[in-house]
Amino acid sequence: MSYQPSNKSITLYYNSKQAKDRKILFNKELKEIKIQERDCSMNPPSSSELIEIHKQANMPASGLLNWEHPFFWKNFDPRRLSDRDYLKILATYPSLLRTPFILDEQEQNFSQIDTAKQIIAYKKSIRLPS
Repeated sequence: MSYQPSNKSITLYYNSKQAKDRKILFNKELKEIKIQERDCSMNPPSSSELIEIHKQANMPASGLLNWEHPFFWKNFDPRRLSDRDYLKILATYPSLLRTPFILDEQEQNFSQIDTAKQIIAYKKSIRLPS
C-alpha cells in the first residue's frame, strides 16, 4: 500500500533504525506539533514518491543519499551515477535514504534536519496552527 500524505501537510520522514532519527522523533517539544510522521524503514517511499521528493528537494538526487552508509561504497561507484541511477538505488535500497527530513506539501518545501528544534522553528516560520 502506498503512503498518501494529506493535502497541505508537513511530513517528517525518518528511519526508526537510526539513533539520531529516534532522538528527534521522541523529542518532547516535537510531540506538541501536529505533523505527519513516516518511518521509511517500515514504509519506504515508492519510486514515484522518490521522484516527487527529488523534484521538491530541488537538489541532485545524490543529496538524498546517506553517504555514510557502507553498503553504498561497497556496491556503487558514484562517479558513474546519474540522478536517475540514484533514484533507482534509493527505491531498491531505502535504507540508503538520508533521513530525517521534512516535506511540506503546502509550501512546496524540503528540508534536511538534524534536530527537533529545526522542525519547531520551521513550523513557527510558516505559522502553522498547533
